[in-house]
Amino acid sequence: MKIKWSMMMLILLPIMLYGGEPQVLARSAVLIDFKSGKILFEKNADEAIPPASLTKLVTIHVTYDAMAKGQIAYDDMVFPGPNSWFQNITAGSSLMFLEKGQRVSVMDLLRGLAVSSGNDAAIALAEYISGGIDQFADLMNSEMERMGLQSCFFVEPSGLSAENRITARQFALFMRLYLLEHPGSLEELHSVPHFTYPLEKHLLPGTKSTYGPITQENRNLLITRFDGVDGLKTGYIEESGFNIAVTGTHDGRRVIAVLLGVDGATIPEGVINRAIDAAHLLAYGYYGFSLMTPQLDQERALRVYGGEARRVSIRIKDPEDFVIPLDMREQVEKEIFLEEFLRAPVRAGQPVGKVTFRLEDEVLFTGDIVTGDFVAEKGPLRSFFDEVRILFRPLIPLIQ
Repeated sequence: MKIKWSMMMLILLPIMLYGGEPQVLARSAVLIDFKSGKILFEKNADEAIPPASLTKLVTIHVTYDAMAKGQIAYDDMVFPGPNSWFQNITAGSSLMFLEKGQRVSVMDLLRGLAVSSGNDAAIALAEYISGGIDQFADLMNSEMERMGLQSCFFVEPSGLSAENRITARQFALFMRLYLLEHPGSLEELHSVPHFTYPLEKHLLPGTKSTYGPITQENRNLLITRFDGVDGLKTGYIEESGFNIAVTGTHDGRRVIAVLLGVDGATIPEGVINRAIDAAHLLAYGYYGFSLMTPQLDQERALRVYGGEARRVSIRIKDPEDFVIPLDMREQVEKEIFLEEFLRAPVRAGQPVGKVTFRLEDEVLFTGDIVTGDFVAEKGPLRSFFDEVRILFRPLIPLIQ
């Protein structure tokens, strides 16, 4: 396990101080397991809060969707219009530094969104894809409706407006769907540590940029500093406080966290508080839970009557791992219901029962039990004696 020493205390603090669930500063927070979608932690998860620049994840999603439909391409060249020139963006905004006399690919605009968090890049993409901010917001909201995320609502693509709204619960679900639909986004966008713009290739002949090439670090402090973190996005406006949508993997298992409304008396303090909050939740997800694979008892088999084999192996059909608190593995209960006997022929994969795994009142997994092998029917004499055994089975004990 490779963890930067500068971040080690962020892992150890919640364990040393609290022992149990993490104590987060955020007004609202959700932690989910990526594979199953199971919620591992929540705090005021349904409070509606402006997402700030987390909005840009939806902008990126809509852009990916437009590319998947063949409407635009990675290497399309965009000529930023006046609305997206950095001089015309609200003071204090995060910027990619687009301006007149430039041409920039869709791919570079996406990196300007994901790494530099450029509000100008969001406007340029919105205008290129749909012709305007309002039309693009309609696309964003249509996608939220398609995904069943009615609590997420957007009026523009950058996150600057306090009229945008999300809840931590639904945005965590969005992030899971986003990663399922765009798994390559982690490597090509969200885990990129820094981004430089503009380069010579971005300038039209006879023009120059106001500031020259500017290299900006990824706003997510946990990238390259915390075990397994490879995305996704940070955000801040005064109306929401400091927000972060973060994901990472540990021992092959991915978790996703959304934290909204972290406080800070100053910008640097808020940025650090946000990173510590996110580290607490990730550490809790990494080390407080484990995967369990549904399994039957070893060498479990069923009696077969009238077959060439007396017994047939059985297995769980399509077992799916489930997530449980690390200290509750021994409390998982297993309920098995099996047919009393089988008549040959028996086909491989034939349903013969059900199995359910529970933790207290929660059903963790339920599925079919099926045969593992084919058993052919035996000759008439063997079949006759087995039919007799079946007939008198309720009256005499049988040797299985």
